[in-house]
Amino acid sequence: MVLGLELSAFAIGPVYSAQQPLVNVCAAPPELSNPENEFTPKPGVGVTTWKFEPGVSHNSWEDTRVSVASSSLNLFDWNIGRTKIPGFLSPYQSVIDNNAAVAINSDFFNLWGDPLPWGPALEDGELVYFPLAYDSQTGYSPDWIKVVGVVSRVPDPADGWTTTGSVQLDGNAQIIAGLNLPSLPLDGVVVYDNRRAKASPIGDVSLLISENKIIDFDLAGKSFSPEVGHIAIQATGNAAKNLRTRFTGRDVTLDLGIPESHGFLTTGIVTAGKVNVKIAAVNKQSAKSTVFTTNWSGLTTQKALTWVIANGKIKQVFLKGSPVAVSPNQYVVQIAKPTKAMKAIKSGSKVKVSYKKPTIAKGFLTDGSAHIGSSNFSITGINKPNGSNEITLFTSDWEGKTPAGALTIIVKNGLITSLYTEGQSVKAAEGEYVLQVPELIAPEIRTAFSGPNAVVTVDETLERIKTIADTKARIRSSLTVNGEKLLLGTLNYYHSDGGGGAYPPDSDKGAVYDDNWRGSNGDAATFPGSASVRVRNGVIQKINKSGGSMTVAEPGDLVFQFGSNQAQLVQDWTVGMSATYVSKYQTKNDEPYETFLGYGTRLITDGSVVANCANAGDQVRPRTAVGWNDAGQYWLITASPASRDPSNSGYRTGGANYPQVARWLKSLGATHAVAFDGGGSTWMVRRTTSGAARVDLPDADGNDNPWIRWVPFNLMLVPASE
Repeated sequence: MVLGLELSAFAIGPVYSAQQPLVNVCAAPPELSNPENEFTPKPGVGVTTWKFEPGVSHNSWEDTRVSVASSSLNLFDWNIGRTKIPGFLSPYQSVIDNNAAVAINSDFFNLWGDPLPWGPALEDGELVYFPLAYDSQTGYSPDWIKVVGVVSRVPDPADGWTTTGSVQLDGNAQIIAGLNLPSLPLDGVVVYDNRRAKASPIGDVSLLISENKIIDFDLAGKSFSPEVGHIAIQATGNAAKNLRTRFTGRDVTLDLGIPESHGFLTTGIVTAGKVNVKIAAVNKQSAKSTVFTTNWSGLTTQKALTWVIANGKIKQVFLKGSPVAVSPNQYVVQIAKPTKAMKAIKSGSKVKVSYKKPTIAKGFLTDGSAHIGSSNFSITGINKPNGSNEITLFTSDWEGKTPAGALTIIVKNGLITSLYTEGQSVKAAEGEYVLQVPELIAPEIRTAFSGPNAVVTVDETLERIKTIADTKARIRSSLTVNGEKLLLGTLNYYHSDGGGGAYPPDSDKGAVYDDNWRGSNGDAATFPGSASVRVRNGVIQKINKSGGSMTVAEPGDLVFQFGSNQAQLVQDWTVGMSATYVSKYQTKNDEPYETFLGYGTRLITDGSVVANCANAGDQVRPRTAVGWNDAGQYWLITASPASRDPSNSGYRTGGANYPQVARWLKSLGATHAVAFDGGGSTWMVRRTTSGAARVDLPDADGNDNPWIRWVPFNLMLVPASE
């Protein structure tokens, strides 16, 4: 954009030495992973920031913050925030007054003199501003100007579109963002059916539904290719968290069981008087002496000498050994190589049995259970993988990540906190239990979470849908009086002749001003042409046939300033004549726009990044841009320094270049993108419970940044229902 007359100085950063690797700013930028912050200013809009330290995304001494707000047109529409022209408005107040979720700065504008944007503006299908086009070769003229905005098109289910509807689980409704969308929002729910040719994108939570029943799901997300009669749900962000509560938070009762149930090797002593028998195993086949407890099923193995112990005394002695069934509260000691002293022990002798039990840290086989829903499932190992067809439980004592089962459940304080239907290798945190479920019983547990409580509704009655498109537009407005039609070249705009004066676009096209015009001095005065006319209620109310300044005195007034050739026709007009004003524009794509505004550089076209490092495209500066796809999803993005430097408040340095911004937007799902004004004009503001807050450059103490450039137009996200 054009630089202001006052330019704050900025400090020179450290010079990188030859040993420090330099970032290739024209190569792929760092990925947008591990978000710094996530906000939901209003349900249906997700705001996420990522922070890169100096030297990561570029070679400047500044850190970088990338801020993205995403939604879709069925949930949040595009509105233009503005005051009367020319004029500025507070970004914060604009968000509050318009009940917007998010706002960003938009079109370039002139910092010399009146802040007139470089591109036109259309609101609710009506032009509010149209300047002259500028070409470096031909200068200013009435011509085509680049615009981006909201259009309506006939929907195609295969390509997807943003629409209304809901997903209800157990009576709790979640609003959907669209049907068969090519990419997922940062925060929202998208429905997919068999009309989409490709498999669905992968969300944070994925469900597959048939006949109002969940037949498959993954709380970590996976892709589905729904067949006829099936519906896939992909949810992200806070919407995914809400759906995840349908599965997590359920009560789970765990019984870890006891080691004796499966037996173990040990070191122990059975003491009878002065005789000690060394024990090598409990409830486990062994060539050495073994203790059997009531957890042993059936007859024990037979060794050379057998003692049956009950209530601390030897109840029976089998001098040649015998297989014995262990009764309740009994021990059976099978002695492999008895001494004479052992054989001399009689029934009734007092005896003490002691042995080391396995610890949870070292792991053991067990006979535990997990009660999930109305079903019980066996746990056969604690921190001990055993290859069985039952559940193995792991605690934080297990070093590193656990082996992955076919299904993984994480439990804390008796509640399921995470569930992975495809199984994950995870590390149990302190106080957590990780249940790894084998393939044989995984379907049964999945069934415990499924049920007939999923209802999906999608509105497919729309004949046209809203989407976003960039094109070029030109003004085609006119005023007809006395059968004479005079063309107009601008709306609420003037162009200085360099000497302080202003004039209409050319000798054959006039300038029109309506009640959106504020005037340079706030008095709604217009700049003189060769002839001046004011129309009120369809009738000429005032006329100056030689031209002169004229005010837009009342709401609904129209003031026309005509070129020199047009002025000749005005000489026959008189006050009281009927006047017909037609406000009209034309676009090169001939599509009906609801809203548009100007932009600067195209970044992505039909999925291909067209931004490059030529023509200063490699310069790292604060950037503002918008990306979208044909289904009506969009992403607003800013790239700026992550920390405020008071000495760098005018034309700010740091941020990103155009190719980096383009690649980030493409990675989020944008197939088209354009850039708005940047530098000192870059900002993003979100709605908060108490007002509004800056996203891209928060102040260190948490207050609103004391320096932010007010701009004439901003782009706001407002609820589509309003």
